[in-house]
Amino acid sequence: MAVSDNAATFLGINNENEFYSAHYLSEVFKGDIKETLDGWNKRAEEEEHYQPPFKRLSNLNREYFAMRERLGRERSAKQRTQMQRNFFKSLLSVLDIPWAPANVIVGKDQELPVLSRLPNNGDNEPAKLWVLGALDINNEGCDPLSLKLHKDQYIGDGPQFDSLKNTEWYKLLNEVIFKVDEPPRWVLLVSDSQLILIDRYKWLQNRMLRFDWSEILGRRDDLTLKATAVLLHANSLIPEQGESLLDGLDENSHRHAFGVSEDLKYALREAIELLGNEAVEQLIQRKDISYTGKSALDPDQLSRECLRYMYRLLFLFYIEARPELGYVPHQADVWRKGYSLESLRDLEMVRLHSDESRNGYYIHHSLQKMFKLIHEGYDGTDATKAGLEGQFQNKTVQNSFVIERLDSHLFDPKLTPYLSKVKFCNETLQKIIRLMSLTRSGSGRGRKRRGRVSYAQLGINQLGAVYEALLSYRGFFATQDLYEVKKAGTTPDELEAGFFVTQVQISDYKEDERVFDKDDNGHKKLRIHPRGKFIYRLAGRDRQKSASYYTPEVLTRTLVKYTLKERLQGVTADEILNLSICEPAMGSAAFLNEAVNQLAEAYLTRKQKELDRRIPHDQYRQALQHIKMHIADHNVYGVDLNPIAVELAEVSLWLNALSGSSAVPWFGYQLFNGNSLIGARRQVYRSDQLVAKKKNQLWFNFAPERLAPETLRHSREGGNPEGQRDEQQIYHFLLPDPGMVNVADKEAKKLKPDVFKKIQNWKKAFLKPLSLDEVEQLQYISEAIDKLWVEHTQMLRTDRKRTEDQFPIWGQNVEEYHTSTAEKDRIRDSGIFNYNATIASHYRRLKLVMDYWCALWFWPLDKVDLLPRRDQWLFELNLLLSDGQVFNFQTEKQPVQGGLVFDTHQENKPSESDNQFAPVQSTLLGDEPQPWLTEQEQKAQQVKTAKGELHLEKLFQQFPRLHLTNQLADKYRFFHWELNFADVFADGGGFDIMLGNPPWLKVEWNESGVLGDYNPHFVLRKFSATKLREERLAAFERNPQLEQSWFSELEEAEGTQNFLNAMQNYPELKGIQTNLYKCFLPQAWRWGSEQGISGFLHPEGTYDDPKGGEFRREIYFRLKCHFQFQNQFKLFNDINNQNYYSINIYCAMQGVIAFVSASNL
Repeated sequence: MAVSDNAATFLGINNENEFYSAHYLSEVFKGDIKETLDGWNKRAEEEEHYQPPFKRLSNLNREYFAMRERLGRERSAKQRTQMQRNFFKSLLSVLDIPWAPANVIVGKDQELPVLSRLPNNGDNEPAKLWVLGALDINNEGCDPLSLKLHKDQYIGDGPQFDSLKNTEWYKLLNEVIFKVDEPPRWVLLVSDSQLILIDRYKWLQNRMLRFDWSEILGRRDDLTLKATAVLLHANSLIPEQGESLLDGLDENSHRHAFGVSEDLKYALREAIELLGNEAVEQLIQRKDISYTGKSALDPDQLSRECLRYMYRLLFLFYIEARPELGYVPHQADVWRKGYSLESLRDLEMVRLHSDESRNGYYIHHSLQKMFKLIHEGYDGTDATKAGLEGQFQNKTVQNSFVIERLDSHLFDPKLTPYLSKVKFCNETLQKIIRLMSLTRSGSGRGRKRRGRVSYAQLGINQLGAVYEALLSYRGFFATQDLYEVKKAGTTPDELEAGFFVTQVQISDYKEDERVFDKDDNGHKKLRIHPRGKFIYRLAGRDRQKSASYYTPEVLTRTLVKYTLKERLQGVTADEILNLSICEPAMGSAAFLNEAVNQLAEAYLTRKQKELDRRIPHDQYRQALQHIKMHIADHNVYGVDLNPIAVELAEVSLWLNALSGSSAVPWFGYQLFNGNSLIGARRQVYRSDQLVAKKKNQLWFNFAPERLAPETLRHSREGGNPEGQRDEQQIYHFLLPDPGMVNVADKEAKKLKPDVFKKIQNWKKAFLKPLSLDEVEQLQYISEAIDKLWVEHTQMLRTDRKRTEDQFPIWGQNVEEYHTSTAEKDRIRDSGIFNYNATIASHYRRLKLVMDYWCALWFWPLDKVDLLPRRDQWLFELNLLLSDGQVFNFQTEKQPVQGGLVFDTHQENKPSESDNQFAPVQSTLLGDEPQPWLTEQEQKAQQVKTAKGELHLEKLFQQFPRLHLTNQLADKYRFFHWELNFADVFADGGGFDIMLGNPPWLKVEWNESGVLGDYNPHFVLRKFSATKLREERLAAFERNPQLEQSWFSELEEAEGTQNFLNAMQNYPELKGIQTNLYKCFLPQAWRWGSEQGISGFLHPEGTYDDPKGGEFRREIYFRLKCHFQFQNQFKLFNDINNQNYYSINIYCAMQGVIAFVSASNL
């Protein structure tokens, strides 16, 4: 069903299904066509006989109505055709489109009468514009698309072939015109009463502009005539050079949509605050919830639930604006008038006069019914299930509707436990719907009043920009009345970081540093947030740490295009379906979505060519969406530090792939919350590097060797495949590093000198060369890791297979099948990634070992007494990895021959039946007796089950050091790529495509941001180093908790610096000032397959860093494309317009330097 809006100020022009957004046409469009109109007027002033097209169009009114009067009497089809063609000829002349009627061959034994084609230069260039005539044989004023091709419409003595006669024009467009080898971009379908402007790119959504000649030429409204002439003029559609005006208008319409998305950021933030505050008011009244204590209301959880609620609303706005998706029953009056969000939008401006109307729950109940219908579906027969019982009580359900359930997490009420206990009043929800329905007044180019938000014009990219803006926001409760302050000389903005002080502190701030509102009388008053209020604002420090900024769509699209151009060379359509795509700093998955889109189109293009078949135009969109579904479900991977981003990416990816099916992609083994840069790897050191006598020859001065990822497919027991770990190699994450617990801040050392003395003594012992016994122990530990890792890989591969769906794919003979989201969740929750399990899976054991190693880089200074001695470290590694059947330590030294070689023949190995906790020889953990070992063994026995399984709860109770490790892993979100994606590396060697826009952030300690959380003057004012130190010490005395937070942030900042600067972690960046985007480049090269391509948008620092020569050498031998931009057009608003950045496409190491470069774009 077409949704037709008469363009607000252009009577007679119908903007069907939002060819352009309605608000754009009413508020911005007039300004965008002014240049064209001015050019025509100027030419009219300069040329005596020239008349602007809009005046010539106005002069057609007499000819038009005379034609209509004659058609009213004429019954002959041939005569009617000739009469209207006389008018068509005059009309095309006005529009400067040449009259060139001809019968055109459009297929085998198929011919169509075409009135004009542009460009009309023979075979040199395909025609981009076709003008077609529709004949209303009975003079009934029918829709031209429903009219049929009449035999008398063929030109001259033709046609040679008339097989298309009596076919509706709608069908001809779908099955013939848009299926020719080089179809037109534009079609003008004109009849005696209407003209329809069709853009092939928008045809699938039934979006078009319809011009009613009786209205336009009858009223002769000046604005409408000008708009009509501009939109239909030849030069607007097919210019002699450059971009067409209509494409420019379309781009401006999308820019306007981005302006609208800016408005939605403000609306979404305020809406979440409204939801949160009403929820708090109701929840606190319950006996089981309070502000403090064990039943304290969690502001982070409340924030997430409010975000999910708003995701639901945005989803409904999105699908209701896209009837072609078929998800909601637009054509059913019952749905449209009683259930749809659009019907609730009609209430947005209704005044709620009474307390009953304001405090009632009509909107709440309506939305809850809608959420339930989407989540559970409705088959059109059970009125009670749909909540229709009031409307159809004791009646047969007629004129009902059917709606497929959406099998996703989004509408699952279990994911909003707080909000499920709340009923939102009409007043609150009306405000929220109004916020999400109307633009802000006075914002955006050329906009003066509030307009209706067009969700049909907002794509996934724009919605992603709205979502991603909120990734660094957090909710909290005002523990007392809070006043808002700002930096002097700035204007407060609710999307920027908020700073809050107490009533006692506000007196320390100047007038220009305080934020004011106006009361009803227009008088200034301090902005105050009362005690207990839920405040949802940007956490400035969180955003600085994550550098979460959205990438403009034009750059996203370009980067993906050129990345795929490199990877898809020589690739067949079927091979496209197996390519893995990863975005390592995912955000809202903008790059993944764009890759899915372009890969799906590439598949269909190649498959049609390979099969020599074409998809009918009206079926193309459905086929495309099915491919998107398949790629999203099988091939897409991503990681992000922000857990909300992962949830957002999931919604964004399946929203982009919606196809009308109830099934949606599931990402349980594909999208992860983690730090892409901090983790362990499948890399090793040689045993001789561990016992070297000279410090500069020890392992940590060198980069470890990576094991071939494909060797994860099988253990070493069947032989020793090339690239498999040799018995003399030790995993790097079993070894110490000088960068561990390496806080260097002078002020911190002054504050805790005893702590740093302990660290110094610990490091001296922990970093000394390993003994032969210790090396031998690490070899056995490494062997246990091999076995667990291979088995984990097999289990992950199996579980992934069990949770993948099969979607219909055009050109493939596959049987469609789906597993429910609930079943997939069950498989994951009971499988290897079950974090809440009592017994540790292979994954959990390996992760704990890797987390333990990572934790030593971030060890809290107040927990230095828990730092492990080397013997404790080795014992606990053994405890985590052994199950009483995997291995036991050798206790007998073997002779050394030609270096450090241990005899590991099978007869010297303990049998699988040996007791893991049998009496331990002194050589197990060193030559000296270990008096603590018996107690440790007793603890170890308590954490193992009879089967040798590791009981996690008991483990953390008995071993506080491992409990702390687990806490640090949760806090810093260590991520081990080759563990979480083990089967991807084992089966494909890594990812085929890695892309994105990684954070542009220098890793440095910024104490002002930490102190600013306590008192904003640390951020809003500048202090000398001496003054800052005085203020800091005074603040620590007043608030010991601040000192603890200060040290915690310092540990994170310096731990991150030390990890990223370590030779064993990022050898390519040794000596270079650490910026996060630089770290992502070697990560992508490392995690890519042999034929893998990576594409990243990043600053130019890699090319001009004076200390980056070695890194540049690596870059140049991998670089395929380099496209440099200057930020003059402010595509990135958060950086200076003089800054340079570039799109960079990398491949595996090449033998020569060869790349394409374009600069100053």
